[in-house]
Amino acid sequence: MANYRHQNNSVLATAVPCATCFVPSISVTACYSATDATVLCCGAPTSTVVYFIETETFANATDFYTSAARTTKSPDGYYSNDLAAGCGPTPDCCPDTINVQVNTTATWVDCNGVQQTYACSTNSAEYSAGANECLQVPRNVSCL
Repeated sequence: MANYRHQNNSVLATAVPCATCFVPSISVTACYSATDATVLCCGAPTSTVVYFIETETFANATDFYTSAARTTKSPDGYYSNDLAAGCGPTPDCCPDTINVQVNTTATWVDCNGVQQTYACSTNSAEYSAGANECLQVPRNVSCL
């Protein structure tokens, strides 16, 4: 840290450390989910603006803030700036089928951000004895 000295009326003052300078902020529009990463990537996240120190990037920022003044940290949650299609499901997020092992239950978040559950049993219409699993169970009709 540099020091400075002030001369006034021919009197030179002692050295004083310089104050820490304010580094400007940059802003990024990001997708946000307060609850979990699945909603962020596969559901319906919220678009928000985050700020961080100009010398940092989204990937290595030490904190996200709600304004350029950086006085209030952004809320806890999941953030991404990688969603090329904006804040919505990624293209591979909603395949039209899943395979569920027999006597197990699958849980997922559908394209609308709603948690879905499916239980596979030997009585399920989709049950395949040869594979011992339920095949091609629709995840979400709106994804097809």
